[in-house]
Amino acid sequence: RKNKFDFSGMFYGGMFRSGNNQRITMETHLDKVWKQNIDATYAKTKYKNLITNFSMNFQFNDKHVMGARHEYKRYIPQSDKWHYLTKVYCNEQFYENSESWMLLNNPSTQHDLSYYYCGIFDDWNIDFNTDVLWNQTESKQQTNELVNLSEERQINTLNKNKGKLYATKLI
Repeated sequence: RKNKFDFSGMFYGGMFRSGNNQRITMETHLDKVWKQNIDATYAKTKYKNLITNFSMNFQFNDKHVMGARHEYKRYIPQSDKWHYLTKVYCNEQFYENSESWMLLNNPSTQHDLSYYYCGIFDDWNIDFNTDVLWNQTESKQQTNELVNLSEERQINTLNKNKGKLYATKLI
């Protein structure tokens, strides 16, 4: 803090690794009853992230103050490797056996920006706040599947998301 000005900031980065140890059973009831037993015990994820935020505040006098804050988040996946073993049953009869290998890539970026002003003019108290949030995510998935030890399938997906939010309040 210097005079009536505050400034603060934070910088954080990390590298994370995680795994999966799940066995999943799903049932779907339609004209037939479908059941999937999924062994998802081999799934490994590794990614890096970066988070920063900066904020400042200025007090003009006892009646007026304003400030702003910005936060930036970036997730950078290194590798997601998942391996699934699935058995499918239809009306309790064996239907299909599959083995899947998935590679995932889903980087994301997010910004949060906030600005505020509080002041007093004569008998009026003013409280103004505005926020802007925006993010972007792109998910890519590549799956190779081997069904009943003979039929190979390759499934590729791409999903892009962009979001923005603007909000303002004046009291």
